[in-house]
Amino acid sequence: MTTSVELPGFASRQEGDGFVLHVHGTSRYLYANASAHEALSALRSGSPAHEVASAVATRYPSAADRADRLLAELVEVVAGQRERAGAADGAVPRICPLTDLIGDSADRCETFGMPL
Repeated sequence: MTTSVELPGFASRQEGDGFVLHVHGTSRYLYANASAHEALSALRSGSPAHEVASAVATRYPSAADRADRLLAELVEVVAGQRERAGAADGAVPRICPLTDLIGDSADRCETFGMPL
């Protein structure tokens, strides 16, 4: 992985086809599709980054040439150093602020019954 950013802790809850993440110690809520959540959860569980990136590359051939960078970008989003990462559509891992999906109500997360 090409980042030195540490993955912050987060709580997650499945909502539809993806997951809402609340980054511990912040008021930040993110939306991750299932593949991004799977990759981040593997990292959180202690799987080596190179193994997670390899799994992403194998599972999503369209992202194979950028799997390491994509994984690094996912971590940077959770860490608050980027706004969003990944493909705008499709199964390739992606993560974005929850406000991208539900607007300003994400600040209170009433739609999802937050906090997590």
